Amino acid sequence: MLHFLLGSKSQLKSLLTFLILACGLTIFSLTYYPNYIQGGLEATISWDVSGYYWYLPAIFIYKDLKGLNFSDSIRNANGCSPDNQQITNLPNGSKVLKYSSGMAVQYLPFFLLAHLVAKPLGYLADGFSTPYQLAIQLGALKMCLLGLWYLRKLLLEYYKDRTVRRSQFSSDWHQVCKLCKHRCGHNA
Repeated sequence: MLHFLLGSKSQLKSLLTFLILACGLTIFSLTYYPNYIQGGLEATISWDVSGYYWYLPAIFIYKDLKGLNFSDSIRNANGCSPDNQQITNLPNGSKVLKYSSGMAVQYLPFFLLAHLVAKPLGYLADGFSTPYQLAIQLGALKMCLLGLWYLRKLLLEYYKDRTVRRSQFSSDWHQVCKLCKHRCGHNA
């Protein structure tokens, strides 16, 4: 197990850098601008994310993937987009989601976990309440960290530990600064 984490003893510093960055990104994601508690257009599940995600409540909660008759009430209650941009109305009266379902597959385990705990925690099991928002945000963070982990392992095959460490730190720090500028209304 230790060999899987480190790769070799010489890669300990890049592992520590990764762990520090992972903790920092997690804390930053959940505290600086916690989208999972934001409403409307600032929520985690809004705009394009809601388009990719829409399959999950349609299939598992409302059981209405063809008609999507629940979409107006959900959009009005949660304000995930100003209009039904995620949906196309067909001439025969059916509705089709414009977005592909691939991201919904990635969101599925996090959606199911949220659906499992929503009612017991006193939230609506509508697919858009706080547990769902938090689960999707944590799922995205997990995928981000997993990608950074494998990027680190790949880079260590070709570059020295010191180079990988510097690359990870500068790249992640740049993204955090860019997000801060964006959230504060400055051009990034």
